[in-house]
Amino acid sequence: MEGWRIRGQAIDKAMKLKGINGRELGDLLGVSAATVSRWINTPVTPKDEMKRRLCEILDIPLAVLVESEDAISQIGNGILFVPVYDRAFIACAGYGNGGTDGIYSEAGEVLPLPKAKLGPIAVDAHEQPFAVIVEGDSMEDAGIADGATVVINPIAEVYDGDPALVRYGLKNEVAVKWIYFLGEEIEIRSASLKYPPRRFTPEDVAAGNFTVLGKVMFSVTPAKRGV
Repeated sequence: MEGWRIRGQAIDKAMKLKGINGRELGDLLGVSAATVSRWINTPVTPKDEMKRRLCEILDIPLAVLVESEDAISQIGNGILFVPVYDRAFIACAGYGNGGTDGIYSEAGEVLPLPKAKLGPIAVDAHEQPFAVIVEGDSMEDAGIADGATVVINPIAEVYDGDPALVRYGLKNEVAVKWIYFLGEEIEIRSASLKYPPRRFTPEDVAAGNFTVLGKVMFSVTPAKRGV
């Protein structure tokens, strides 16, 4: 992030939606109103930690703070900027079930999506929908192909047979699976019979060896080239 130029228009528009002025934003950040004004109106760009704090206070991901004019124009228009995370990053950071402070600002890419398609939207940015790119063929028969981008909602209710993003095992594997609640145990299944189902007990959940990170709301599959 160091050296990434921020977009002053993004700060200005997000401030107006929040109903705060430059002095109030400066007070929250511990800087002067003049400093905020320089960020908006000049090429001066803040340090990385200040970029993260701007994202958290203004409820915009980093990718929007440094994005194009086209992305900025969507702020507040019934659009939610859904951050796209690396699976390994989610495994390490522990996203899901309440989120992890600071993760929202770490996405390098965002998808502008209509809020109406995303289910219930949490007030806290760290519990809002996010996306990951699927690797592997275990859910192809469920319409979730290798390379598809799946949108996850951490607070949407997950029912029997729903696809969900889960983290499990000692290596914190992250995968999309069907979920089934069998008494006190939880079973995850792949669409492909090549991959056997796995069960987890309440003790596994308590020990952090199994976590439902969120419900799969929909999948976007990239178009394939002709042969």
